[in-house]
Amino acid sequence: MPRTRAVVHTFHVAALGVWLGSLLMTGVAAAILFPTMKGLDPKLPAFAEYTGDHWMIAAGRAADRIFSINDALQLACALVVVVTLAAGAVWCNLRPTGLRGVLRLLALCVALVALGFQLFVLAPRMSLNLKTYWQAAQAGDRPLADRHQAAFSTDHTTAQN
Repeated sequence: MPRTRAVVHTFHVAALGVWLGSLLMTGVAAAILFPTMKGLDPKLPAFAEYTGDHWMIAAGRAADRIFSINDALQLACALVVVVTLAAGAVWCNLRPTGLRGVLRLLALCVALVALGFQLFVLAPRMSLNLKTYWQAAQAGDRPLADRHQAAFSTDHTTAQN
């Protein structure tokens, strides 16, 4: 395999691996963080007026940072994957051929559409509901906090899938 082709292919596969790894580890982090925080049952002084679950706010604040970093990492990986796919096709004659190549290209398109939906539709809406939930909880406005938490939870089901 010529050197350019090997470099392009290596970056392409590495970006796919980091992308998948970041998704899996973010899920693992959330799966550990929320039950752990629930078991600790913290009481947050900044949310003293809120009668809801403080553990969810504490875990959510930490998880929000993890998810934001993951979104940026996914975007960077997706860009590398697309650029290396194009570079491979143009410079190295690495075009998807046959059923395997078509399925691989189709899987990448599905992943890019899902990422686009996550980054540009779902995440902004979830972030707005989450921030409003936290603000209302901090102000002790339980009804408003509950409404935005419910809206966030509805989108969370979609995000998990």
